[in-house]
Amino acid sequence: MTEYLNTGNKMENIKFSRELVLKKVRAIFSQEKHKEIIEILDLYGTGQYEHSIERVQLAILKICGGKEERVRELVKLAKIDFPEPIIWPAEEPNFHAVRNKTKLTQEEIQKLQEIDRKQYLGWLNDDGAQ
Repeated sequence: MTEYLNTGNKMENIKFSRELVLKKVRAIFSQEKHKEIIEILDLYGTGQYEHSIERVQLAILKICGGKEERVRELVKLAKIDFPEPIIWPAEEPNFHAVRNKTKLTQEEIQKLQEIDRKQYLGWLNDDGAQ
């Protein structure tokens, strides 16, 4: 599914796909864990109001730290709440870390969002884990 990643003044057209999710699973987890991690991730998206499935799954993979138990926790969280608290730290970690703690100028916000955008797009396109 193609979605738009809002990065301040830019809207990135990103194709969040099953193939991309599988690529990141392979990059982050050992081969023995692939099937199990995919089964855990696939628990998200079965509920009526669970949307942006691949985007949420990628966010979970981005912030799980390579830990299976963390994948389980994040899937459970995404199923009981809006997935934004998972998506934001994955896609905008720098901006997310400071946005409610300090007053930023528009220029500072745009700079953080640009850094986050480059980092996230780099992670999506990289075959490595982090």
